[in-house]
Amino acid sequence: MATELKKFISAFSLSPPLRFSQLSGGANNRVYQLEFTDRDPIVLKCYFQHPQDLRQRLNAEFSFLEYGWNCGLQCIPQPIAFDASVNAALYSYVPGRTMQPSDLSDTCYDQAIEFFHLLNQPRLEKPNLLAASEACFTLQEHVQIVENRIQRLSQNQHLSLFVQTEMKSVWEEVKKKVLNDASSTEVERCISPSDFGFHNALLQKDGKLTFIDFEYAGWDDPAKTVCDFFCQPKISVPFHLFSSFSERFVSCFQQPQELIQRIGLLLPLYQVKWACIVLNRYSQVGEMRRNFAQSEEHAEEQFQKARYLLTKAKDMIWLT
Repeated sequence: MATELKKFISAFSLSPPLRFSQLSGGANNRVYQLEFTDRDPIVLKCYFQHPQDLRQRLNAEFSFLEYGWNCGLQCIPQPIAFDASVNAALYSYVPGRTMQPSDLSDTCYDQAIEFFHLLNQPRLEKPNLLAASEACFTLQEHVQIVENRIQRLSQNQHLSLFVQTEMKSVWEEVKKKVLNDASSTEVERCISPSDFGFHNALLQKDGKLTFIDFEYAGWDDPAKTVCDFFCQPKISVPFHLFSSFSERFVSCFQQPQELIQRIGLLLPLYQVKWACIVLNRYSQVGEMRRNFAQSEEHAEEQFQKARYLLTKAKDMIWLT
C-alpha cells in the first residue's frame, strides 16, 4: 500500500489493519475491506482518474452519501472521510452479497422506490450536489449525449463496422421519434443515484438491500433514472413491470403523468445508450479503467449485450 494511503487510514484507527483484502465486483475502481483490532471493518475505495475522464467520482459519491445520511437513510454506506490528494475515501463496511436475477421480488422493488422517494422528499433548502454524470434537462440533451457516444465509438477501429452496420440505423429511427416529440422546455429535476439498479445493491440475510456505488450521482432527469434502471443489463428487471414501476417511481413529483410520457419516449434512446456503454471496454480510457479495477469482461459477451439492447430499442420505437 502506498505511504500516502497508509497515512490517510492511520488517522481513523489506533492500529494498522489486521487484514487488507480487495473486494470483487468493481469495474471502475479498487475497493478494499480493512479489518482492525480497535474498530469495526471499513472500506477503502480508490477511484480511477485519467486526464480524458474529467468526472469527479470521489466528490460525487461522498457528497451524495453525506446527503443521504443527513436524510436519515440507512440503506447506504456511511461516509467516513476522504482525501482528494490520494483520490480515495473511507466508508462503513456493509455485509451482504451481490444480487442475482433470482433474488428479485416485490420487496426489492419496494425498497428501490422507497430509497428514491426518500432522496427526493421536499426540503426547505436545495441540496448542494453536482449534476449527475451526463445529466440531461431537455430532450435535446438526451439525444446529444447518445449522439456523442456513437460518434466516439465510430472512431474506434474495433467498433466502426459494428456502429455503421448495426447501430446507426436503429439510432436514426430512435432519434427521429424523440426529436419529433421533443419539447424545448426544461424538465423536472431529481436527486438521482445514477447507474441505479440491483447490480449496485447488496442483499442482507433479512432481505434488506443496501445500495452502493454513487460516483455518477447528482441532479438529473427522473425519466433518465427510470430508463437506466430498466436498461442496465447485469440484473435485468422484467419488462412487464415497466409501466407499474414507472408510475410508482414518479408518484412523488408534481407532474407524474408528464414524466410517465417522457419515460416511455426515452426508453428506446436509453437502450441505444446502454448498447454504447457495454462497448466502453474498447475505448482507451475504458480499457485503462477496467485494468485499474482488475475487472474481467469478455468481448463477445459485450457485443451480444449490445445487439440485444439495439433489438429491444427497435421494438420499442413502435410501442411509444
